[in-house]
Amino acid sequence: KLLEAAVVVDPNFALAWGDLARCHGRMNWFRGGGVDRTPARLEKAKAAMDAAVRLAPDTPETALNLGYHYFFVFRDNARAAEQFEKLLKLQPNNTAARFALSFVQGALGQRAEALANRLLVARQDPANGDYAAIGAGAAQAARRYEDAVALWRRVVQRHPDQPWERLALALAEFEWRGSTRPVDEFFASLPAAELNSPQGTLEQRDWALTQGKIAEALRFESLRPAEGEETNWTNAVRIAAAMASKGDSTAARARLAKAP
Repeated sequence: KLLEAAVVVDPNFALAWGDLARCHGRMNWFRGGGVDRTPARLEKAKAAMDAAVRLAPDTPETALNLGYHYFFVFRDNARAAEQFEKLLKLQPNNTAARFALSFVQGALGQRAEALANRLLVARQDPANGDYAAIGAGAAQAARRYEDAVALWRRVVQRHPDQPWERLALALAEFEWRGSTRPVDEFFASLPAAELNSPQGTLEQRDWALTQGKIAEALRFESLRPAEGEETNWTNAVRIAAAMASKGDSTAARARLAKAP
């Protein structure tokens, strides 16, 4: 809404048009809240991108948003990668372009390249919490635990009041060292309000699943609100398997039906 207001005030504001195109495109691409894959949304994305290209065809910002346009709207990973790589040849230290390229590389199955770029941008822009958190997740998935823990520690240092980032760090340490102590200590330190919140109940359920404590996991699952959505399809499969292992196949099928 703010970008739409900006281009009304200044119809020649190329950067606002490009960022607006990215917002519309992301709503078409993203799985989750706010998704809108209607022809009208695509038309808005195209119109905004056309305006940005017409007004500022040669700027780095337009090149970046055009790459996102190919990625979000057309699902053209190869063309998006080409656009980001072209920008990086002109500006090798453009972290926004390198970060964007890492997502396209992931979509293309180039996991090693994607991880390398995510770790690189986290080093190049250490103040960027998104780069650190996404780099940490990628390193953890690749079992690069030392890198993952270092990046999660950076995130926690920047946001010490965010409990779930502290949990992410504890889980990375658990995966690295094999000790349950960091996660157990995290939950022991959590205030009751957070512990009993929907997020707290979900996280305790998943931790019980990780430890193979099926009865405890199902108890936490029963405490979750009926309308609560599963945020992770892998954990939806895990809780469904736990239900099935206790002989409740009906509940297991219902849980899978609600998986994202």
